[in-house]
Parts: sequence; structure tokens; C-alpha cells
Amino acid sequence: MYVFPAIGLGASLCKPEWITDTMIYAVSKALANSLNEQEKARGELYPRIERIRDVAARLTAAFITQAVREGQVRDKHWEEIVATNMPDMINKKAVTGLFTKRVLGEVKTLMWAPASSVEQYIVEAMTYENPDDI
Repeated sequence: MYVFPAIGLGASLCKPEWITDTMIYAVSKALANSLNEQEKARGELYPRIERIRDVAARLTAAFITQAVREGQVRDKHWEEIVATNMPDMINKKAVTGLFTKRVLGEVKTLMWAPASSVEQYIVEAMTYENPDDI
């Protein structure tokens, strides 16, 4: 629910030559790091669904950052952002799942946003009058 959309969006944005195991690992580390204090206190394994868009953006940023670190991106725009904001992270071997606010902000700007809220969509779907039209 969290990982695969982030991998897909990350691949669409930075256009890596390959999707490597370490890129997927970086996304999984970012997912583990995305739990807030309340979620940790409740012993939850995944972030609350209400935060899915923010978490997806964070995982996408981790994917793109790792792709840049591996020299896999074809969209050089991302190389410039990471090199400018995380110069010490380029060409490092450790997979951290880390990213900068600049990468995250850029991802959030480029994410698709639904015209209406998810809650409104669910309410409309649940109150739909004619199930034969579905």
C-alpha cells in the first residue's frame, strides 16, 4: 500500500536506468522511519492511513535520492537537487532511506492530487443510489 506507489512515482519522476534492490531497500527503510511518536507508542507497524499521501511522498523522495546515489537517474534535475543539498551522500554505499526537504518538496509539488477528498469519494460511493450503474 505504501511502497509500490512510491517506487512507481519515483521511477516516473527520475527515470532510473534500473530499479535496484537497494532502491527498494531505501524505500523500506524510509517507511520504517516514517512512524511518528504516537504510532510508535501504540506499537503500530505502519503509519496511519490518514497520512498516506505524506508518507508516499517521503518514500518517493527516498527512492529518488537512492537512485541518484547509485548514478541511475536519467533526469539530471534530480542529480542537481541531491548534489546541492546532500553532497556528502553522493556515492556512499550505506542505504539510509534519507532525503532532503528540497527533494521532498519537489516530489510533493509533482504528485497528482485528487479533485475531491478521499473521504468525499467514500461517502459518495457508499450513498450511491443505483448499484446497477456501477
